[in-house]
Amino acid sequence: MPPTGEFTRKQRNDFMLGLVHEAVHLRKPALSSPANATAEERLAEELRAWRTVSVNVVRPLRELGEPMNATFIRVDEALLACADRTDCQPLTSAMIPGSRIR
Repeated sequence: MPPTGEFTRKQRNDFMLGLVHEAVHLRKPALSSPANATAEERLAEELRAWRTVSVNVVRPLRELGEPMNATFIRVDEALLACADRTDCQPLTSAMIPGSRIR
């Protein structure tokens, strides 16, 4: 446990991964108007961002044994099971427990 006031590696990694996820949305937004997007369009954009972060950042960190929030690991495992496709139920379920792609 780090001394009071310092962040753990997991906390730093989780912050960085969240920031990267949001930067992916800003870099090339798939939604022209997020406020007016349909639920399907918003889901597609989230799937795109999660996939980008998992493939490019989460996976390399996992290979190094870096600690991170279980959600990032769960989403990456689902992507691996889906051959990195975003159109699969395990990925949506990992992102949003209880959800289904129709």
